[in-house]
Amino acid sequence: MLQQETIRRTDRVDFYFDPTCPWTWITSRWLVAIARRRGMTISWQPMSLPVLNGGVENMPERFQEGDRLSVRALRMVAAMRRAGRIDLIGRFYTELGTRLHVDGDAPSLDVLQSAAEAAGADVFLVDAGDSRYDADVKESTDRGMALAGPDIGSPVLAIPGHGRGIYGPIISPAPSGAETERLWESLETLLAMPCFYELKHGRSAAPETRPVQLAGAAREA
Repeated sequence: MLQQETIRRTDRVDFYFDPTCPWTWITSRWLVAIARRRGMTISWQPMSLPVLNGGVENMPERFQEGDRLSVRALRMVAAMRRAGRIDLIGRFYTELGTRLHVDGDAPSLDVLQSAAEAAGADVFLVDAGDSRYDADVKESTDRGMALAGPDIGSPVLAIPGHGRGIYGPIISPAPSGAETERLWESLETLLAMPCFYELKHGRSAAPETRPVQLAGAAREA
């Protein structure tokens, strides 16, 4: 009974995301699918791995270009939020994530521009270089950490009204069919239980970001 009541009142989910994280991408595609099926709204919130890791320069060199792209992309997301263009964020993330995680494009300014233009968000490209938005990104990242931390990263999922969120779910590949619903119902049930803190199964393989079932849905926000 608790599960049914929780499902009925959930009409929005807050998703704190770093756009360059492949694990976050997989979770987001599952969330987009379940939100569409249940008529929920996704509130896309910046969650910066560079902020959590203490800056781009603190990461191994092989990750730094991706982190620089994350900084630029999340500045754009923050600018869209300030401008009240929340409707663009999901489309922009879908276009950027598809290029990075499905098509396998290397992180670059060209990829950022291509994604912004495809999403109709190219007017915000100028904001990618504006450090004034870094405070917005940090505030949102701190909020995600307060909901689900400590010792977490991206993504964080939260249902308004519960006062807390979860790190993840970390999944690979994205579920399909009945598993899509079962995963959501399980999370709703756990988030409604104040005693719940953590479940963990160690990762033993790389993220599968390009499964067949995402091919047709990857560009849907």
